[in-house]
Amino acid sequence: MQLVCTPFGADYVALQAVLAALRDAATHFTKDPYFYGGRPH
Repeated sequence: MQLVCTPFGADYVALQAVLAALRDAATHFTKDPYFYGGRPH
């Protein structure tokens, strides 16, 4: 979705806020900071 938004435009920043909220919620409930992404090697 971010690919179609202007970098640092209003839609881009709104998507960043939502992604940060999802990441923080996943970290809070699972205690796993890499819940949505790959684990570092």
